[in-house]
Amino acid sequence: MASLQSIHLYHIPGFRSTRVLWLYLELQKLYENKLGFTLPSLIVQEFKDVTKFRNEKSKFYLEDCNPNGKVPTLVDPNKDVVMWESCACCLYLLETYDIDGVMLDRVNPKERSLYHQLAFYSSGTLDNLTSTSSPVQRAVLALQQGPANMKVVLKKENKVSWDTIIAPYYEQLLLQNGGPYLVGQNFKAIDVIFGHDLYGLHEKLI
Repeated sequence: MASLQSIHLYHIPGFRSTRVLWLYLELQKLYENKLGFTLPSLIVQEFKDVTKFRNEKSKFYLEDCNPNGKVPTLVDPNKDVVMWESCACCLYLLETYDIDGVMLDRVNPKERSLYHQLAFYSSGTLDNLTSTSSPVQRAVLALQQGPANMKVVLKKENKVSWDTIIAPYYEQLLLQNGGPYLVGQNFKAIDVIFGHDLYGLHEKLI
């Protein structure tokens, strides 16, 4: 059997690539001693200077991998796969390497449908409550303020949305499924997805 090549993750600490790294580490812990299965190692290309990262125009992952030129970008040479968008990267890792369905049940339609629903909800709604770097945001601000003066200010309506709509929904879900996690007694992939949102909300909004 050919040896596995390392997966590459392009990452900025605290950004949405954190979801992908967190989930990989959960899978690594689960499968580190499993006979007959090897999880490929992960090489993390970490960018700590966010301003330099955003201003650098000749990034290979911008040109060849990710048209947005953003993190996360996940490259798995073992499957000839390049992924971007954090929830899509997470789903890829689950479907490809969570072979026992520990973090996401492989057959239970209720658990799988809830994962898909909440993952899309996170990427399409929750992330936008604290987002300050989307291409659309930055294009609009560049027109309004000028490229040199762009400053994203989170709207107070975002916190109202969290307090009155989103937080009560998740509280109800926890009670409905018996907690302490979103689908019950066991920590699952969707807790990673939502956990990153909670981190962003705590840092920027709550």
